[in-house]
Amino acid sequence: PLSHMANRICIVGAGLSGLSCARRLMKAGLDVTVLEKHNNAGGRMLTRNIGGYSYDDGAQYFTASHDAFVEVVDKMISDKIIGKWEGEVSVLKAATHKIEAPSHNTTRYVGVGGMQAIPQALSKTVNVIYGERVQMLEREGEGKWTLSTHTGAMYRGFSAVVLAAPPGQVHDLVSMSGSASLAEQVASVVMRPCWSVALKMSSRLPVEYDGAFVHDSPLNWIARDSSKPGHDGAGDVWVLHATNDFSQKHDKVGEE
Repeated sequence: PLSHMANRICIVGAGLSGLSCARRLMKAGLDVTVLEKHNNAGGRMLTRNIGGYSYDDGAQYFTASHDAFVEVVDKMISDKIIGKWEGEVSVLKAATHKIEAPSHNTTRYVGVGGMQAIPQALSKTVNVIYGERVQMLEREGEGKWTLSTHTGAMYRGFSAVVLAAPPGQVHDLVSMSGSASLAEQVASVVMRPCWSVALKMSSRLPVEYDGAFVHDSPLNWIARDSSKPGHDGAGDVWVLHATNDFSQKHDKVGEE
């Protein structure tokens, strides 16, 4: 139980899971510090800005069905952090060149102006230290944890550590901490790549949909990112996601 834990907790990673965990622990009265390697919060909800326009190359939208989560979403909608994406979403079957409607209607939510608006809002009440990549995790006297970062900084005296980071980074840290069994469990988690491409059109693309699940193609998903709330005036911007298999096959192409 949270009430039985000593009160200093360190979380590695300021993505959605790390920030949600931090806020839950803080609500229970614990002292939480979050270390983030980047200069802003986001993780897989990062919104990029290139050439004067922004786009989401990671998470594209989310849905809400659990009552407690719907309540949170409604509050963030009223705060203009989250909005409903009203874009028309279809299914494209490349092999037959058919365009079909999805099998069921879904309400899709996005961050206003970009998905990163959500973790940025969550981070405002959390003690996040940016620009600190954790490189070493050690247990010292009295069972306290010390975290060392690439800047040479050392963060000491934590009773517990939460690793809300990609499995490769988690595996390295857990291995260094001496927990072979936990490192073996983490090693079994496979994180598959996904190639993402952003395109800005010179004029509006004349298609009847704003997003589509793509079948029988190297692509898995395409979306008119500029159709999302808060992207007004961005021009016609599209985001394309490749399938995991295609991305895995071409995983090293950027290094060649």
